[in-house]
Amino acid sequence: MNLLRDERGIKGIELGMGLLLVGILAAMAFPLMSKVGNRVDDVLAAADSRADQIDLALTAPAAEIQVAGVQLERADDGSTCLWNLSTSGGVTGVWQSGALTLYGSFAEKPTPCPVAGDAEAAGFSASRP
Repeated sequence: MNLLRDERGIKGIELGMGLLLVGILAAMAFPLMSKVGNRVDDVLAAADSRADQIDLALTAPAAEIQVAGVQLERADDGSTCLWNLSTSGGVTGVWQSGALTLYGSFAEKPTPCPVAGDAEAAGFSASRP
């Protein structure tokens, strides 16, 4: 097959249209990418806020704070209680002091978070509810 001289290769108009198409696609992609970056920044800010709340609850004496549906409480001796309301209206709790972790299931949240010697008397045990 014999090609005429001007039928070989890419013509200038074809090259220009291809570049125009790539430019339009890039112009549409840049705003979408900046929105993703803004959403990532929002999520990171929320995570930092929750981390600050957790630090406060675990370091301040007798602190009590709610984070993502879980209530954190610190007893006077440094023990911590994590309370979670169940859908049935009851409360499940995790009591921690050092390496010791105890669990409990209650009709309502005991107040305050028990100190180390009172955790088992308050209804916490080594087995999960």
